[in-house]
Amino acid sequence: MKPVLPLLLFILIPVSGCIERFYPDIKDYENMLVVEGSITQEHKPYQFYLSHSFPFDDYRAEKESGAIVEIEDNDGNKFPCHEKKKGLYESSPDEFTGRAGKSYRLHITTRDGLHYASDWVTMRSTPEIDSVFYEYREGDLRADYTRLQGIQIYVNTHDPSNKTFYYRWRYTETWEFHVPYTSLVKPNADVCWRTDSSRNIYIASTIGLSSNLLQRQPVVFIDNSSNRLAIAYSILIRQYSLNDQGYQFYKTLVENNQATGTLFDTPPSQAAGNIYCTTDNRIPVFGFFDASEVKTYRLSVKRENLPGSFYTTNGYDFCRLVEIPEQDKEQLNSYYRQGYQYYLRYFNSQLDKWMVILVSEANCIDCTIDGTNVKPSFWPY
Repeated sequence: MKPVLPLLLFILIPVSGCIERFYPDIKDYENMLVVEGSITQEHKPYQFYLSHSFPFDDYRAEKESGAIVEIEDNDGNKFPCHEKKKGLYESSPDEFTGRAGKSYRLHITTRDGLHYASDWVTMRSTPEIDSVFYEYREGDLRADYTRLQGIQIYVNTHDPSNKTFYYRWRYTETWEFHVPYTSLVKPNADVCWRTDSSRNIYIASTIGLSSNLLQRQPVVFIDNSSNRLAIAYSILIRQYSLNDQGYQFYKTLVENNQATGTLFDTPPSQAAGNIYCTTDNRIPVFGFFDASEVKTYRLSVKRENLPGSFYTTNGYDFCRLVEIPEQDKEQLNSYYRQGYQYYLRYFNSQLDKWMVILVSEANCIDCTIDGTNVKPSFWPY
């Protein structure tokens, strides 16, 4: 048995060494223009975000301001996009709306005189969404050996014309929430709604399937770590069609984002976009300009429709009330310095003192800090 020990040491030492963290000294990076935006058939402003890539150890993307952004159609018409805030450019729906079957390309001229243009893209038709539904389930096992609960949103869709093989989804979600304490000075501040949009990439392909049909396509998992499912929740799914180049672009982004950052990962690859610098083709640019019809489907769910064992936070577990005699200025000031807010004042006849009640955060009594108290027009409940 003596020869076994050296062999084990030889195996274990390299393996344990491979899992040590490695912090590379990255001094140079490629500063490139980053372009985000697309057009649809919807009669609304189309938005384009212009920014720059940033170093590995920085998280602030520099916005590209003062650029000239235009959409050109295959009839030679150009439609300007106006800068609404730094780095954000919008078209005017009164001047331009996309149409399926027509071709478009994007033009950008930066303030330093560089011109960028996209490939011509033809706006594709998009099949209708057959249905959207949810199923209650538990999430994956986490590091603390617990599992999040929630609902998995699924999409069913197909293309009877057999022309669409690549799909992309985005969503806008809205949920109702209630604050734990009612404001005594601001009316209608205890029930609100909040809206957010998808940030991840959701794509799928029917290539290789026996039919051009997607059934039970998972889109997003809504878990109980927030108050989204505490009262009522509504999600608007937006479905787009992609061409092969667009699908490969987003697929590469998904694969790069899923990498865990270990030495065993496949090295990240450059997502090949369709926007180029025409002033100097050696200057890199990152982005993909796309044109697609969009089809939508709304799904809503109330907390009472979920299993009785389902638990979700109300989002205000941090809220606290403290009661302090009004004359105790030192203690009052101490809480004020901690961020507590005035809630109410009353006379305690048993103590024969005026008392002040403070609340730990202003948004514990005012829901309009985190949302709006105007019920959305589509709200079903």
